[in-house]
Amino acid sequence: MHFNPDHSNSVSLTGHVMEPPQRRQVRGDLTLVNVVLGCTDPAKGRTQRFKASFWGDNGEQVAAHVQAGMELAVRGRLRQYREEVTISVEEFYVVEGAYTPAPELATQEASLPSLGPNKLDCYDLYQNNRAEVVQIAQRKGIKEATVIGYVADCGAAGYPLDWSSLCRDAYLGPRECVIAVTADAIMEAAEECLSKGSETLESLQASLSKVREVLRQGPSGPMVEAQEDALLGSGFTYAQIRIVLAMMQLGISPDEWNHFIPHPQAGDQVETSVF
Repeated sequence: MHFNPDHSNSVSLTGHVMEPPQRRQVRGDLTLVNVVLGCTDPAKGRTQRFKASFWGDNGEQVAAHVQAGMELAVRGRLRQYREEVTISVEEFYVVEGAYTPAPELATQEASLPSLGPNKLDCYDLYQNNRAEVVQIAQRKGIKEATVIGYVADCGAAGYPLDWSSLCRDAYLGPRECVIAVTADAIMEAAEECLSKGSETLESLQASLSKVREVLRQGPSGPMVEAQEDALLGSGFTYAQIRIVLAMMQLGISPDEWNHFIPHPQAGDQVETSVF
């Protein structure tokens, strides 16, 4: 299955759900559910895997009713970013009576990891109590950028998180945004570090300065300097980098995060105030 920018890229297929659907609440009112479908070619005797994305109401229906082993028929359009091709599903239905045990059922952890009281307290205040970042920072006696980083770490560990709100609070822009550093620009800086072969996404979390330096040397350099002068110094950029690395670790694709990252308004430019 290949994406062609000159074609409509419409696709219909039927396949078995290979793993439990992965649900993300990307902002308060928008659900994204990713499903891996396995389609077997009888002639070749092999199974191909396809990633299908279900947004909004479709995602809610999948999260509530679909489980690994079921057979789904889907119709949608192919979307591509870099090397990844996904199916953005427009319509789907469950093939009645079709159920097979998923051969590659993902092992689920019985509980989420403990990340220490400081991080979990910041996460609980932010995600569950809807406290503002500045309020949490004042209460805990830490910097706003540290709060954002702690919350991002919890999200990367699998705790449910409103990524849209966190990106907004960290002043991350979507693709082609001209008044804020974009998540795509940070991803490209991280990938440049990864291309050198001595780093992983996990090790970069402890080497944020390497990503920041690549970012400062690229087209986003002036924006990075402007936001650091107006806001919280290099710590602010480090918080943004931690968010993007966390989303990359979770497998959130650039197409997905550019779908839910809110576009900063003209009045929110870094010369004023973010928090």
